Amino acid sequence: MLIVALGTGVAFLALIMLGSTVTLPLWIAGHRFAWSAGLAFAILAGIWRLRRPKPPMTSFYQPVRILDANVQLSELMSGAGQVAYLKLAFTNPDYLHVFVNANRDAIAAGHIAAVKA
Repeated sequence: MLIVALGTGVAFLALIMLGSTVTLPLWIAGHRFAWSAGLAFAILAGIWRLRRPKPPMTSFYQPVRILDANVQLSELMSGAGQVAYLKLAFTNPDYLHVFVNANRDAIAAGHIAAVKA
């Protein structure tokens, strides 16, 4: 919302400066704030749309997420432990298939689960 508000302010100032140099039509000059808000929203929506990750990239963030983990501690004082179960979520389906194929034994044993995020 802050970015839309700042964009609206910039567009409003641009319309005021443009109006001081040229004569704007009445349907723009009479509704400068509405036009600046619509213009700012359209420009920011276009920037957001162009900024999406390009395939095969599915996210700008972590492509693998840990959904569930079960850690069994061997000694309470030392804090050493062993992962008994791990459930991973992949944003890229190709990486999911490669991971599943590479870890069939661990998945069949129930130590690892892999799903699509």
